[in-house]
Amino acid sequence: MESALRVSKKRIFFISEKGGRQQMVNLYIRLFWKRNWKKYIPVVILILIQCQTFRNILQGYESYFGIRFEVSAGDYIADFCKGTIPYTTGGSQEPFNIPTIWSLYYIYFFAVIGHSVSQTARNYEMQITLRCVSRAKWWRYQNLMLWMETAGYLLVTGLTFLLYGGYTGALPGIFHQDVQLGCAGMDLAGYQTGDFLLFVFFMPLLVMTAAAYIQYTASIKGNALVGILISVVLLVSSVFHKNPLLIFNALMLMRQSGVMEQGINPIAEIGICAAIIVIMSLLMRKMIEKKDLM
Repeated sequence: MESALRVSKKRIFFISEKGGRQQMVNLYIRLFWKRNWKKYIPVVILILIQCQTFRNILQGYESYFGIRFEVSAGDYIADFCKGTIPYTTGGSQEPFNIPTIWSLYYIYFFAVIGHSVSQTARNYEMQITLRCVSRAKWWRYQNLMLWMETAGYLLVTGLTFLLYGGYTGALPGIFHQDVQLGCAGMDLAGYQTGDFLLFVFFMPLLVMTAAAYIQYTASIKGNALVGILISVVLLVSSVFHKNPLLIFNALMLMRQSGVMEQGINPIAEIGICAAIIVIMSLLMRKMIEKKDLM
């Protein structure tokens, strides 16, 4: 963190009005990687715990039944993103269980966003804003920061799955129906490959960014802790209830329309998340225009 502060303080005095936008973007990217790489260690640990747990279940199943499964990285991803049935679903044979690792993964993401929000209030960030750019430009840089935080979080996540899969001999690929049904208890026979790819590569980026915008906007109005608490309430509500407005439903595989009857429609969820991002971004701009930065 200290090195990042030194870099930022040095860079303040070299940012000129001419070409300031590109310099500011470069500075944000440099600060982002210099000061942030250590925070991804808990992300890797959480994913490795879940992957190893699933592998132990898989090996136990193979040993008991005397069979051998072909496993891919997509199987580990599907298990990690399994989620649970809604608490309000009656008559289901599947028990309601709070997905612990899944929940901690997103709660830690809220903490990461909260840390970034708190960094925004530090003196060197304010100096950059007041010396070099307008509030409108600063708002654009905050938008960039939110997308970068989410993309970085997901990039580390994806690399961890691939590396673990490679280490254990699992090839890159989508899930296998027999593995998921036997070891994870999910019937994905009616789930299309295209839907799974959308679920894995696009929905997390959109949903997590929308949640980050909600949290950031709440933090501007209150503080970083308020933003984190609101995000946690949104997550917990999503775990207990199936509702498209509770956007973390879209990140649970068991609640997708191709897996669960009357499940979450990914196209509708994309529209909801896009609307949240636009509305929160505009609201954030209004707040920044009125915020006292001194």
